[in-house]
Amino acid sequence: MGSFPESGSDPSHAIGLGPMPKRHRRATMAPEMKTTDTRDSTAALERCIEHCSTCHDVCLRMASGHCLERGGEHVRPAHVTLMLDCADICRTAADFMVRGSPRHVFVCSLCADVCESCAQDCERLGDMQACVDACRACADSCRETSGDRDTE
Repeated sequence: MGSFPESGSDPSHAIGLGPMPKRHRRATMAPEMKTTDTRDSTAALERCIEHCSTCHDVCLRMASGHCLERGGEHVRPAHVTLMLDCADICRTAADFMVRGSPRHVFVCSLCADVCESCAQDCERLGDMQACVDACRACADSCRETSGDRDTE
């Protein structure tokens, strides 16, 4: 059996993923080094769960309804795949936070990236402001939760 990484090391090496990008590594900081107030972090986590759940619902509804009805660029495989990826990562991030997984910071960081990409693509297509707004709110909340605030 393989060994587990020591506390504070890059966990991606333990599962054979190679080094983790620096902006994702920040989340491995030991909990005792974080100085946020528990009430503030609990409220931020609850807001993030809500934003992730809303974004999941909006992306899924828009992809399976609005985009199919509009056709054209809205049903390009790359666009539909991105929207479904966004919906799935949002649901996954919310699930990680709801069950209190310490790994939620990694999932939230990825969720922020996917949501921002989805918002940009939906904005480019136009007539998808609900998706753009939900994705941007989720991305901002996930950046806050994961500690990636400075990567905007």
